[in-house]
Amino acid sequence: MWRVAIAALILGCGGKSDGDSGLVEEADTDTDTDADTDTDADADADTDFTVGPVATVPISGLQLWVDAASLILGDDWPVPLWMDASGNDNDLAQAGGDARPTWQSNVVNGHPAVHFDGIDDYLSTEEPLDVAGDHGVTVYAVGVVPVQVSGTPSLWAFADPDIAGSGGSLELDGFDLFFSIGAGMNALPSASAFSSYFGTAQIIGVVKAPGPVDTTTSIRYSGALQPVTGTTEVPDFAPIRFTVGSVVGNRAGVVDFAEILVYDRELDTDEQEGLECWLSAKYGIDLHDSVECP
Repeated sequence: MWRVAIAALILGCGGKSDGDSGLVEEADTDTDTDADTDTDADADADTDFTVGPVATVPISGLQLWVDAASLILGDDWPVPLWMDASGNDNDLAQAGGDARPTWQSNVVNGHPAVHFDGIDDYLSTEEPLDVAGDHGVTVYAVGVVPVQVSGTPSLWAFADPDIAGSGGSLELDGFDLFFSIGAGMNALPSASAFSSYFGTAQIIGVVKAPGPVDTTTSIRYSGALQPVTGTTEVPDFAPIRFTVGSVVGNRAGVVDFAEILVYDRELDTDEQEGLECWLSAKYGIDLHDSVECP
């Protein structure tokens, strides 16, 4: 199995005596100056620090990470396998030729994406992800969502593509993009909140902490936190696969995804904003003014 290895790079002096030549005094003077400089540097180090997000990809809890740029394909070529870079072998795959999405070279501000046609295209993990029970979960996706014609199409889901029902899915309903956890448990942003985001490259984040849906779910459109309403019920996820595109029982949505990251925990606010800053710099996507990138 070819793997994609993606790594991130994280970020005296003295005098010499020469008899009675006087160099010792010069060296002492220089050393004193250097010592003062070092003291000043130490003081700066104590006071010059950054509070807030660090533009990086959190690794803890990362279950799946796919990037369209890792696929060496041509335009309109089918994608049978989208390789996972998280180290967990959670590749997204599709055995049936007619239901495979296609690779496109220039979709997300010059970056490639995998195109799902909204009819029957899908890719799915072979094994369930570790999100069973009332589990924290985070999904970030970079892509372009065109206006959908009708219905409530699913863009991604914790679901077996061949079995109706899901453990949570990102769905569209008109101009609303919402998180459906099944059995009427939905986290809904305000009406038409996504209307200005259609057709342009966006960073879409969904974060669900353990607990009741209404108080533990957050949805972010390129850094803009959306107020959500929902039920007070607590979900109970079964061990389930992760699927992008068509799922039995859900109409598939048309979407182009450049990158998707799935975590088995809820990222905190600094981690969310740090990931958004990293993705924003990578894809040239403007973030909401509330996110201050370093």
